[in-house]
Amino acid sequence: MTARPPTGDSAPDDENLDYLDAGLSDDFDDDAARTQALPPPPERGSRQSVDAAPSFAVIAGQPAPRDRSWTWPAINAVGLAVVVLVNFLANALEFNGQSTGDVVNRDPVPFQPAGWVFSIWGVIYTLLLLFVIYGFLPGGRRNVRLRRISPLFLLSNVANVTWIVLWHYEQFFASLVTILVLLGSLLAIYIGLRIRNPLHRVGTARLPWYIRLMVWVPFSVYLGWVCVATLSNVMVWLERSGWDGGPFSYNVWAMIFMALGVVVAAAFAITARDILIPLVFTVAYTGVADQNWGEATSVSIVAIVFAVVCAALAALAWILAFDRDTDRNPFSRKAAAGTPPPMTHVE
Repeated sequence: MTARPPTGDSAPDDENLDYLDAGLSDDFDDDAARTQALPPPPERGSRQSVDAAPSFAVIAGQPAPRDRSWTWPAINAVGLAVVVLVNFLANALEFNGQSTGDVVNRDPVPFQPAGWVFSIWGVIYTLLLLFVIYGFLPGGRRNVRLRRISPLFLLSNVANVTWIVLWHYEQFFASLVTILVLLGSLLAIYIGLRIRNPLHRVGTARLPWYIRLMVWVPFSVYLGWVCVATLSNVMVWLERSGWDGGPFSYNVWAMIFMALGVVVAAAFAITARDILIPLVFTVAYTGVADQNWGEATSVSIVAIVFAVVCAALAALAWILAFDRDTDRNPFSRKAAAGTPPPMTHVE
């Protein structure tokens, strides 16, 4: 990628994110070490700014020009507030005369966690609040990757609100399509936060723990839960559409769906060394076992087995994080000695 220097009439902006991202330092903590510092830029419009333009091209390991926009942090905050408000009102006012849980509890499917598992939404919204707060901090407002994922976060908020309305009005196919949009947006955010900068410099400062907590953890937990919810939504749609299960009973299909979830958890544990997503599946499958115990004991037993497998996958992800140098696991000990995760910002 060719660096394009700013001139007297132009400077890097939102239209030049590729230009900026190519050479940014991956560390975005205000107190992180810098290898070099750019000289102060000349005044805009001066002869010096044109003549010296090439010297101000963004170089790997050097800070890029500042961008402290409040626009996307504000949009993210409003979007999250709307999501929380609509989810609260949907149950407080009972859209269409029923709560969110009533929709499925009236005719439950085997792949359905117990009610206590859904308290994970409180954890998710609390973590997303931390993400929104970080977006308002100086490091967050300078962060190129946060600016890039913000439209996706907005899309996820719109999908979340749309899903809750469609679900209450029992539009199961439309709600399934909507939750797939939510899943896709969260997966894109997840990848966008973890993709490595090709010009990353080895030996730069470690990503601070509080940034890992405020930026990475929220979307691991959120994505993990939406993966579970998507599988459950598919089963609800199939049951409500009158499908008889074909050659298998619904209990067998519940086991098949849980096996698919284990494959998903394994993919994140092995390829991304993500501990949290397998743990979310562990909690969900424990809830499935609790919900079906006494009525579909075979489903409960299989759910317990899969919960143990997912817990083992979380342990495997932890071991891989210790065993290999990684820039993906937010709690990797080796990240302290090696390269930090690749969150870039405009300094």
